[in-house]
Amino acid sequence: MREEAGRLLTVPDELAGVEEFWVTGNEFVALPEIRARDGTVLSLNVLSWSARGLLELVGTESVPLLRVGVEPSPGEAQREEGARVRSREPAPGERGVGVAGDRQEPAVAGVHRAAEWIPEVIYRVSWGTMRVTWLTPPGHKGLVVHAEVDPPPGPVTIYLEGQMGQVRHRVFTPRALPVPVLSRWHRWMECLLWEVGYPWPFLALAVRPAQADARLESWPEPGAGERRAGAGAESSSLPAEAGIQPLQVADTPVRFRVSRQGSELTVMMGVACDGDGAACQVVDMLRHGYPYLREESLREAERLGGGTEAARGEETLRLWRRNLLFNFYYSRGRCLDSEQEVLVTSRSPRYYVCAAHWSRDSLLWSFPGLLVAEPRVAREALLTAFRLYARRAGTHSLYLDGTELYPGFELDELAAFPLALALYLQETDDRSVLDLAPVREGLAVVWERLEEVRLHPHHVYRTFLLPSDDPAHHPVVTYDNVLAWKALRVFAGLGWVGAGDKADRLREELTARAVVPGPFGPMWAWSFDPPADSSARGEAGTWLLYDEPPGSLALLPHYGWCDPLDPVYLNTLRWIWSPHNPWYVGEGPFAAPACPHARHPWVMALANALLVPPESWRALGVDPGRFPRTLAAAPLDGGLACETVDACSGRVRTGAAFATCAGFMAYALARAGLRG
Repeated sequence: MREEAGRLLTVPDELAGVEEFWVTGNEFVALPEIRARDGTVLSLNVLSWSARGLLELVGTESVPLLRVGVEPSPGEAQREEGARVRSREPAPGERGVGVAGDRQEPAVAGVHRAAEWIPEVIYRVSWGTMRVTWLTPPGHKGLVVHAEVDPPPGPVTIYLEGQMGQVRHRVFTPRALPVPVLSRWHRWMECLLWEVGYPWPFLALAVRPAQADARLESWPEPGAGERRAGAGAESSSLPAEAGIQPLQVADTPVRFRVSRQGSELTVMMGVACDGDGAACQVVDMLRHGYPYLREESLREAERLGGGTEAARGEETLRLWRRNLLFNFYYSRGRCLDSEQEVLVTSRSPRYYVCAAHWSRDSLLWSFPGLLVAEPRVAREALLTAFRLYARRAGTHSLYLDGTELYPGFELDELAAFPLALALYLQETDDRSVLDLAPVREGLAVVWERLEEVRLHPHHVYRTFLLPSDDPAHHPVVTYDNVLAWKALRVFAGLGWVGAGDKADRLREELTARAVVPGPFGPMWAWSFDPPADSSARGEAGTWLLYDEPPGSLALLPHYGWCDPLDPVYLNTLRWIWSPHNPWYVGEGPFAAPACPHARHPWVMALANALLVPPESWRALGVDPGRFPRTLAAAPLDGGLACETVDACSGRVRTGAAFATCAGFMAYALARAGLRG
């Protein structure tokens, strides 16, 4: 938090030397932290309606949540034939049961992102390679881990091991939950289970290898503490031959290991609110089989956005598809406990305001990307927005269930609802949504609140917070009022009485008061404070030359406010991308505008530049093709959208794993490619 010129700003932490992560996920399960340097999975999370946030499973410093390895197989005498499951504490220094010979620590040689979404991590060992695929099949509450060694030099054992070190609840920041974890063997489904919660569970993970000759082991972490009293209450329900006793422990990490001698290992992992549900998910995936689940996952990822020509160039195409999918799966999802779809900023814990709802983020940034990817899913997201969030339209931030999280009025958040509806109607011509009660009721809320925030006796509209979520310098912000004008035009097109007249009056007053002198000639002021006398003509008494990437005046033609070659607009655009703008970062290959909220070049600014009509750039002597090239060349956050980047390296500096920004960037890249 920082105070600046009397304004209290909630600014993000600056990042440096950020480790690279790969991501994957589906509507129910997210793997947001697959560490690039070793391919280990640091966390798994699900959305929870009852918890109004994310529930995370994480490992410990010594043993991550999930990792895959390979080692020479033990001799025949060292194996216990027919024992698929057993539990014991390993001896001091022992990494697992049945380890023989020198352990091969595989080194990551690279990653292949199948369809730009399914990570296939390639490891190198002294005698060959191992490929590990992390798969989250669409529609399934679970994941599949598949490892394959090529060529096997002789008897080798592939293993998946992990440790549930902590269960966390997260909205913005993490909170460790002091809840018991019950580890038990599910005899009927033949799975190892962890159930979290007491007296009834609220999160469970089930593990089962796909191959019948694989071996499954579990043990508590050595020295982790005493078992909780009463932990053996369910022991009579377990088969004696299973070899696993139930462990109900508090703050005690529980480890497991699945291993198999041979060239392949496949492990299914199910997630649900209880162990029975998680085990059923595993069995369902087993019935489909890994080859089918992989093909279905590839088809789904390749289908999303299919038929849309993204910006030209192979690197740009990869960037576009990766971020299209990141937005598709990480800016929305289904709660594990209710299966209700919710819209969030990001499902990744690496984003500093993850697991919460911003209507602007979801409707102005993510929604256009969803429309490019899959109009049917975009329709559902639009209805979710009206059903869950429209009753608090204009509120700064909400919990994922629509209740208030962070107070403060934002005009852009209010206008986002009719603007997203208009874009959907324009792209699909599906007017059936207009007959649905959530849409009718949500529009009524927006209409009433627009009138409430009108700055009487004027015909302009006030805001408390800017698009950056920081306090406004003046009550009237030009960009926000352009969005309000666009919203009123939408209402007029839908037949709302008086909407057209209100839009005309807003346009007249904004044009009269917000065009001010600038270094290149008349330009649009960012904000102003109108005189008390509404009959006074001309400029406002006080005004500011300023701009913000999350809501830029560069987008005025995009929203239909002015012609791309309008001189006032061109002067404004030139000012934004010039040293006259005190927040323009002009040095470095990734130079772009910034703002006080985050003082490095914004990815959103480069996306805005893609939506500026090419003729506007050419009128200023700028090649519009430079912006997709700049984005394609930037490392960003492992190829994913982030809030800001370093001007010299192009690597993330604030706001890693920014899913809704990924949607806006993918949409802008598609629009730029379609324009040619």
